[in-house]
Amino acid sequence: MRAQCLMLMLCASMTSFAETNVRMERNGRGLPGEVVDWFNNNQKAAPAEAAFERPNIKNLVEWAPLEFPQLKNNNRNNYFLALDSLSLTNDEIVRYVVAIKPTGGNVTTLVFEGLDCASHQYRRYASASSTGDWRELKNSEWKINSKNGHHAWQGYLADEFCRLDAPWPLETIKKEFVANKLPADCSGCQTR
Repeated sequence: MRAQCLMLMLCASMTSFAETNVRMERNGRGLPGEVVDWFNNNQKAAPAEAAFERPNIKNLVEWAPLEFPQLKNNNRNNYFLALDSLSLTNDEIVRYVVAIKPTGGNVTTLVFEGLDCASHQYRRYASASSTGDWRELKNSEWKINSKNGHHAWQGYLADEFCRLDAPWPLETIKKEFVANKLPADCSGCQTR
């Protein structure tokens, strides 16, 4: 079905050679402009955000392991989602903390991110080491969720957090993950 839609769009975009030529010059890729514009239009404008607070690192004790296909060939890091960091404000952005723990090291990196289901984008707000406080990021821009590359967890978290273009309720999201880590197993897993 998708191939048929793409073919229809390709044919529709080539209504006249001159019009297609102008579009090809504009996008510089040698493809009809409407098709390229359609593929590139995945990234929507940055969502409007409501006020929110960063979670207190010391209060994060409910950690669930994250599993996604890239981990099968990567034994260097383990990933965890802080279930007690999950928040959903009236802007419908799901905010959360992920811990990246090297299998052979002591320092765990924490990242505080927001995921917008409507625009299929995520934003990293801050990071911290297992022994420090949050550091705000200078270039905290919204980026498209992806299931490829170094930070593939955003794409897989979007599958669990979102139902089409809206987030699931927090209780529904939390049911998808099992918190089974002890306080000594990950950064921030400290007893209260």
